[in-house]
Parts: sequence; C-alpha cells; structure tokens
Amino acid sequence: MSNRNILQALQSAGGAGGAGLDVDEVFSTHLYKGGTNSNTITNGLDLDGEGGLVWIKNRGSTQNNWLLSEDLGSNHPLSSNFNKGTSGNVSSYFGSSPLYTFNNNGFTTAAMSQLQTTNNKYVSWSFRKAKNFFDIVTYTGNGQTNRQISHNLGSVPGFMLVKRTDGIKDWAVYHRARGATEYGTLNTTEVFYDNNTWWQDTAPTSTNFTVGNSAFTNGNGQTYVAFIWAHHDQNGTFGPEANQDIIHCGSYDGNGSTTGPIISINTGFEPQWLLMKSNSESGSWFLFDVMRGIETSHRDAIQYAESAYADEVGYEVLDVNSNGFQLKYGGSNLNGSNGSYIYVAIKRGSLFTPEDATKVFSANITTNSSNTHNLGFVPDMNINTPTTGSNNRYIIPRITGHKYLATESTAAETTISHGTFEMWDDNSGTIDLDAAWWGGTANIVSWTWKRAPGYFDVVCFKGTGGSTHNVLHNLKVAPEMMWVKSRETTYNWTVFHSALGNNKGLYLNTTGSEFTNTATWDNTAPTDARFTVGSDGYTNKSGDDFIAYLFATVAGVSKVGSYTGNGSSQNINCGFSSGARFVLTKCASHSGAWHVFDSVRGIVSGNDPFLELDSTSAQDSNYDAVDPLSSGFTVSDNITNENGRTFIFYAIA
Repeated sequence: MSNRNILQALQSAGGAGGAGLDVDEVFSTHLYKGGTNSNTITNGLDLDGEGGLVWIKNRGSTQNNWLLSEDLGSNHPLSSNFNKGTSGNVSSYFGSSPLYTFNNNGFTTAAMSQLQTTNNKYVSWSFRKAKNFFDIVTYTGNGQTNRQISHNLGSVPGFMLVKRTDGIKDWAVYHRARGATEYGTLNTTEVFYDNNTWWQDTAPTSTNFTVGNSAFTNGNGQTYVAFIWAHHDQNGTFGPEANQDIIHCGSYDGNGSTTGPIISINTGFEPQWLLMKSNSESGSWFLFDVMRGIETSHRDAIQYAESAYADEVGYEVLDVNSNGFQLKYGGSNLNGSNGSYIYVAIKRGSLFTPEDATKVFSANITTNSSNTHNLGFVPDMNINTPTTGSNNRYIIPRITGHKYLATESTAAETTISHGTFEMWDDNSGTIDLDAAWWGGTANIVSWTWKRAPGYFDVVCFKGTGGSTHNVLHNLKVAPEMMWVKSRETTYNWTVFHSALGNNKGLYLNTTGSEFTNTATWDNTAPTDARFTVGSDGYTNKSGDDFIAYLFATVAGVSKVGSYTGNGSSQNINCGFSSGARFVLTKCASHSGAWHVFDSVRGIVSGNDPFLELDSTSAQDSNYDAVDPLSSGFTVSDNITNENGRTFIFYAIA
C-alpha cells in the first residue's frame, strides 16, 4: 500500500493521517464513441459505492443533455435542456428497460441511441459525492414556506440545481454570487430573477438549504432532486495535507471588449471544467472542458446546458492558466459592457506527486499500421517520430490542442485542422498517432507525459519583452529543466538546466554547447511557484505566445541531473529500482546531440538504438552508449561519456 493510501486509510478510520482525496477520484471528463452494445466507461470514480451524477452529451449531433444518477433510478434520467420530469423523458426518448448502472470505477450505459449512437462522439462529466465537493438530495415537497432540506456536503453550497422529477417544471438554479433572493433556470437562457418563494431569501448553510412554497422547489406532494456543489472550501478533504481547494463558484463583470486578452479571473487554481452564464441578460449556459478542448490561443469546444446542439468549435473564447482563466473574446454572452457573469470551475488534477512512473509516462512503438496506444492515464504531452527516414520530432501538448511544434526546428507553431487531426482519441486514456500525420506508417516511437505535481508541467504565457517577467506554474517544486519556445516566431528552443545555473542555457534544436546570457532567465532561479525570463527574445519576445515544458526529480520516478564523463564506463544512479525506461542525454560543455534512449526500442548491454531531438535523422544503432542498471542507467561510449566533459540528463523509471 502506498504512503498516500495508508494515510487515507488512517483518516477514514479516524486516525491522525493527513492525506485526502485527489481530483480524479471525484470528477472526470471522459470522451467515448457510441456503439451497438452496452458501453462501460472506466473513469476511476466509485459511483456505485459513493453515489454521484453522470452528465452525458452527444458531441457531434443534436441530442439532449442527459443527467443520470442512481438517486433518480436506473431508468429515470433528466435533461438539462428540458423542463420534463424523469417519466416524461423516459416515455419520449427511452423504453422501460434500465438505461444505466453505476460501477465502482465508472458507469455502464445500455445500447440506447440517446446515450451512445454508433460511431457518434460523446462527452461524459461525472461528479462523485464527496465532502466539500458534491452531494445529491432527494425530497418530497410540502408546499410550506421556510422549508429546510438537509444535505451532506459538509460546507456551504456555492451552486445548486433543483428539479421537480415527477412533472414539468424548469430547473431552479442557486448561485452564491446571486444569493438566495434570486433564481435562474438551467433549461432556458433567461436572466436571474428576484423571487423569495424559491429559496425563501435564506442563504444555505453547511448542513441545509431552504426553499419556499414555490412549485419549482417545494410543491406539495411533488418529488424533487437537488444537485449541490461546494465552493472554495479547504476543510480537510483534498490533497496531500487535505487542505486544498478544487471547486470555485465565482463571478466577474464584463467590460464589453471584443479583442483579447480581455479579463483575467482568479480561481486560485488551473480549471479543467467550467460552467458559465450571464446573470444580467439573456444568454446560454456555456460548458467548457480541457478534454474536448480549451486550447490556448486557439479555438475552444463549446457545449450548452440548455441546448441539444452539437459541440460548437471554431471560436477562441478563453484560455486557462495556472491560477484561473482568461477571456479572449465573449461578446455579450460572456462579456457585455454592463454585464455580470457567474461561473463554476473545477480544478485540474492531480494534487499528488506520483509514486509510479507508469502512471505518468509511457513509451511506445508501433510495428504495424495501428498507431493507437492505450496509456493507462490521461495524456498531457506527446513527442513522436518514425524511427526510419528523415522526419520531424513532433511535440504536442493538450493545452494547445490542434497545434504542434518540432523539437529539432526553429519553426513557429503549426495548426492541423480539427476535422483531420485526432491526437487525443475518444478514450481518455489513449493516444492516436495514426490519425495525426503518419497515416498507418509503422515504427513510430511515441513518448507521452502526464502533468503531475513535482514531476512535469506545461505552461503557456505571453512575452512582455521586459527585463523581468515572472511566469506562474503548477509544478509545485522548482523546475530543474525547462524547454521554452516562441509559438509564433522562428526562434530556437531554449533550455534551462539546474546544473548549468541561472545565466546559462542550451538550445534543444542544435548540438551547440552551453551559452551564457543573463537576459535569458534574468539570472534568477526558478521557484516552486514561478520561473523568470528576461529581455532575451528567445524566451520573452514582446507579444509572442510562448510554451514552456517543466521537468523535475521525483524519488523513484524521474531524475534530472548531470555527470562528468570518464571515457570508459560509469553508473548513473537515479534512485530507481528497476532501471530507466527513458533516458535523454546531452553534452553541455561541448558540442553534442540530444540523444534519446528508451526501453521499448532497447536499453541493453550492447548497441542501443537512439534518436536525436535536435535532428530529423533516422534511428542510429551503431553505439553501445547506455547499458541497463537497476538504479538508473550506465553510460559507456563517448557520445554519452567522453572523458572530462559535462553531460546533463533526464531519466524516467
């Protein structure tokens, strides 16, 4: 049992343990493709034992939003774009058979066209019940004023949806920014209205919420369900110290601008899911998530809670960043000059430093026409290239979606059209390279990373051209290696490595030795919250969009380090127990390539196949450059171990 699981067990038993839950234990955005049979979605959430809500939407066709919960019954869904009760939805769209079941690691849908039409693409948002995050309450109305309904959220609700389940009534919405004197309706584009019969003008508490005698929330003898979300509570549930915030229910005022960046909203974390709505004028309930795509400085995938429309793709609406999100363009729906707006934001995970490298890194190679890999985790960045012929080393992060760079090139970012590019496949734990560039070509090597505290992060930022520009990140430790590149200008990739110091660097796309330039990193060491770039255009050109990849050492998982070559053979101890699966080396003191070795092609006692990140050359297998070592790897050739020269490296167990 891991240290984290031991602490959680102690906490559950009432002991003194400190570890809490992770975000991906209570929330999931999972993409899938419909079929002709029942479909089991494995998203890691215990929806059967703990209970929860699954919200499903067809992304490619005009079909309804469906909300499923065992609190409603297995054949009693609700739709956010209808005012019908559960039986009305069943009679109109479903038969009498069970439509879904909840499992201890996800859910299963029946072969129903509304939930999985063959070959149609779907998104599912799953919310597991958990203190300080989400709860569900069902009750029967009594028609009385000042009715108090108990809940188990454990904190004051920030957002609530209440729906009559046995008949026709609009969805009643409470949001803390509007208060208990006003209500909204989820299934319409209407503004929030003042009415004391819905919430009795009484704010909810950590143990109950109040309803009046409105038929929308408390009709006599009528049945209701309440979906309840928390707000900004750090009270003993999430993260290593059980003190982190994963949900924020807030508001902002529009300024009417139509050119971005427009408005920055601080949620205290990087969001992965957003629900947004104007509360002062008519407008849609916008749904965004990073799985379908919130693409930095590019287009975003939009859904609407009150509409059955397919994904709307093509507008650049917002970007997420390390402490919130930024509106790029919204018009009156999200940024009217006199408008006010509400949102619900859920944090991107993970909250924990990884303990198992296989959960955050995968190396794969294809030997046939299928280039789809099951990773076992949700990917955030991938580098891929054929091992034969002359080819680019394509690097693609989820945060920019359908845009990519090449590590061996100074070229600006390239966009591949949404219709032809499916980098991130329908299953949230797979990656599909065949649909990207290679078209069935065999021998594609692929290295994939997941973002996690202490291990790896990806940051997008705008250059200022100034002498000092601090860029926030979510690595939670000081980066030991960084790759920084302008996405817009033909500039080198600039590399920071802790072994070289704050006024030196390397270029990822060249074989050159280290250079000295105090303007590159402003002669300032990165910290656990930010890194600094100076006036060097390669890292901070004014107005350019930049991307930065941040790497760090995690005990037993990854190692960023350096060594001095001895010309014969030496062991590089990384603190691993079963050797390295990935090794990147570069001679820093002299000219030398960025050599990449991995276990899927072979880290063996003998000649090792390697590729170079700074070159388009085919794989080379003419050197015995690295050998296996249980604690890391062994270097044994001049390209990785020339006598007296300084080498930097990055290895993953």
